[in-house]
Amino acid sequence: MCSTILRAVALGSLIALVRAATYLPDSSCATCAGSNSLPVPFNLSASQTDILDEGTSNSFWISSFLLGSDGHKYFVISHALDGSPASYRASILDVTNPSIRVQFSTADTANTSLYSDTGVFSFITSNFTFGATNHADGLSKMRTWSNYNSVQFDLTFETSSPVLLNGGTGSFEVTGGVGYEWSMPAGKTTGSLTIDGTTITVDTAQSQTWYDRQWGNIPQSWYWFEVHIEPMTDYPTGAVLSVWNWVDDISGDKNFATVREAPGIQRVVPVKNFSRNLNSVWTSTHTGHKYVQDFELLLEDGTSLSISSILEDQELWNESESGFEGYMTVTGSYKGIPGVRGFAVSEQLPNAYSAFS
Repeated sequence: MCSTILRAVALGSLIALVRAATYLPDSSCATCAGSNSLPVPFNLSASQTDILDEGTSNSFWISSFLLGSDGHKYFVISHALDGSPASYRASILDVTNPSIRVQFSTADTANTSLYSDTGVFSFITSNFTFGATNHADGLSKMRTWSNYNSVQFDLTFETSSPVLLNGGTGSFEVTGGVGYEWSMPAGKTTGSLTIDGTTITVDTAQSQTWYDRQWGNIPQSWYWFEVHIEPMTDYPTGAVLSVWNWVDDISGDKNFATVREAPGIQRVVPVKNFSRNLNSVWTSTHTGHKYVQDFELLLEDGTSLSISSILEDQELWNESESGFEGYMTVTGSYKGIPGVRGFAVSEQLPNAYSAFS
């Protein structure tokens, strides 16, 4: 009975955190993604095309945090990945009522290219699209649309948020080569999604999209976190973090957080301790893979965060591949300041559980 009571209390706390979370897009500039003055070893706009996209990975990914016209909060994942053929996957979670979730993961398409004839990012199938809205500008605004089974949405987002350059410059050594990644944490988002035949309009003023562009070498196994810390007295704009923990037999294991506290200001901070609550492991009923639901993260700057999933089954899967893309709540302290609240995404590969054990 005690464990049941504690579980109910924990669930109540998670629900309160979800209701309190605010999804506000960055509005500090209209073209920050294209005008960043930090020493990036590539051109942001060119990185959207196939010119530099050689390596083991070529990924276009978003997580959208939306307030709907029905008053519910929603979490949407959309992902296009290069290959032969290219693959794509997506999911919708009703954060307010987590019993409502739909997903798919597939390579069921004859389209083998992520690019238009002009080289601009534009992946189009009969039931899913992801790409630039302007064939002359592959960066400023993008649209992703899905009508695959019950996963139905139509979202347009702007790269209106100052970028976060993973590792400080958007590049890092991994598996004996170089990986590249930049993120646009909180872009202005418009559109709609459909749940059980009902179309829900996005409240643009209280919705945002994180866009993640990654290519080149990738880790062998990883836990990655996208963290949004709510505004605080000492940090009125809050903070966003991209946190990597990966296993690498060639270049050495890596654990670091790239932190953006204000437009154009970012830090790279080592992860002092990354721990998984192995009592929170969920074993997928779809694939048999194991995914951790609760984490503790301690950075060298004194930031200490507890990160917890609001729903065990947030796996994207099909018969041949899978992965975990989970909506999480965040509590703890930021650089020693207590009372932190926020939300996050936990991304886990199927082999992460055993690789980190």
